[in-house]
Amino acid sequence: MVRIAQCGKVAAVPAQSTPAVREARRKEVWPIEAQLPAIYLDVLDLAAYMVDSASSTEFRKVLMILYLHRFASGEFPRAGLIRAHLATSERFRERRGEARRRFSMKVPPRIVEDLKTLMPDTILTQTEVIKSVIYQFHADVVESRNPELIRKLGVLSVVYA
Repeated sequence: MVRIAQCGKVAAVPAQSTPAVREARRKEVWPIEAQLPAIYLDVLDLAAYMVDSASSTEFRKVLMILYLHRFASGEFPRAGLIRAHLATSERFRERRGEARRRFSMKVPPRIVEDLKTLMPDTILTQTEVIKSVIYQFHADVVESRNPELIRKLGVLSVVYA
């Protein structure tokens, strides 16, 4: 059993220690990047807009992290990610010379590990996993227009804001 002693005094951090405390509390983040056909970011932005029309483009990062983690944790079956990959390859055929945009987000190491777990398990590249997650989100929100899911994700947007 752990006992917590209370002294009734206030503990303070000296001003000169503030930068060190701030640095220690700062989360380590890693980049996840991909060059995608512009349609993928447009689809992701549309789905995020349908969840919360007042959300910023930063909200799409939250949605991507949520879906990546759900696939990696097994909440969503990984076979669904492979099906999404096949569907996205069929639905959004890539053509030579079409507009491409850079998708980039900084994420905690845990999400990088989720992505690294998904890649060998699904035999997809990082870019293919990202495309498949975007497609799955599009299918869940834009195509199915599931009001319960949109409401739950809307709560997430409020928390994030």
